[in-house]
Amino acid sequence: DDKEKSKSRNKKLEVRLERSIIQLPGWFNQVPTASGLVSEHSDKRGSIDLVHRCVDGSYEFIELKLTSNNPLFAAMEILQYGILYILARAIKQIRDACKEEKLLKARVIHLKVLAPEKYYEGCKLGWLENEINCGLKAFLKDQKDQALRFEMTFGFEKFPPGFKVCKDAFPEDSDIKKALKDRGPVY
Repeated sequence: DDKEKSKSRNKKLEVRLERSIIQLPGWFNQVPTASGLVSEHSDKRGSIDLVHRCVDGSYEFIELKLTSNNPLFAAMEILQYGILYILARAIKQIRDACKEEKLLKARVIHLKVLAPEKYYEGCKLGWLENEINCGLKAFLKDQKDQALRFEMTFGFEKFPPGFKVCKDAFPEDSDIKKALKDRGPVY
């Protein structure tokens, strides 16, 4: 089926882009969130596509998309990972077992959906971005637990115009680095 072949080809391009991005300093991929939390047979792919340690000490959790699903689906994925992160910080046993102390002690976490501009065509989700940010801010503001005193934001981001990822013209590492630097908000 041509549709399935196209879907598989796009997923491979997304994985290839992800693997190129993690060659840059401060970038990591497939960071587990809840793999095996419920049982050894569930939640096998509960991983954040990309995590970026920013120079200011904040972290970005990024759901990377090229064509798969849709922006709303991607937003729900990254929000799920954000909620699991909040849970990890809230439960002392998880905090104590975590090897990445810096990540669990971050003062700011940015949840992002990153995709080409075309991915967002026909979607007007600026209102959702605002509502999610209001909800995250209100929830974290009301926390008494010191471990939950941090900031979390959400946003839809796009690659700069002209940045294309395709099988026949996969971007060079320098183009990927520039595209990441020049990405910006959708709304």
